[in-house]
Amino acid sequence: MKIINIIFEGTPEEFKAAQPWLPAELQGSSATETARPMAMPVSTFPTPASPGSAEELSEEAAALYLTRRPFTKTQKAVMKGVFKAGDAGITSSELAELIGCDPATVKSAMRSFGKRVAHTDGWPEDLQAFARNWEGTQNRYRHHPAIRTLLESGRVPL
Repeated sequence: MKIINIIFEGTPEEFKAAQPWLPAELQGSSATETARPMAMPVSTFPTPASPGSAEELSEEAAALYLTRRPFTKTQKAVMKGVFKAGDAGITSSELAELIGCDPATVKSAMRSFGKRVAHTDGWPEDLQAFARNWEGTQNRYRHHPAIRTLLESGRVPL
């Protein structure tokens, strides 16, 4: 068995109570030592093993994702904010400030993009529209390269 990521939210006391069920590298070297946070890797998109592999996102699937239903005003603002941030990405709090909403609204929009992915024909399984990496208390988001390419080209306007 392999555990890739664990995100724990709770008090130090709750964390200490949960330690026996965590992987050894998160348990500390003694019963009194608490686990130290591990650096979270930057999220990247899978590199296709070969053309036509499950990880490859076709231009057609990316275009369908962007056009199959109109975006709400908030979704469009989130898409534009992430696009404007470029390869550096944007955190959820920066995005909320940029589009003038609360962080819960950004989270709701991100969930809606997940649903859009799940219902887009031709979208590869286990591939998300945004790369994200956890930065302590929030995510940093970047567009999938195929989506970014379509938006940059102007073939699919927001």
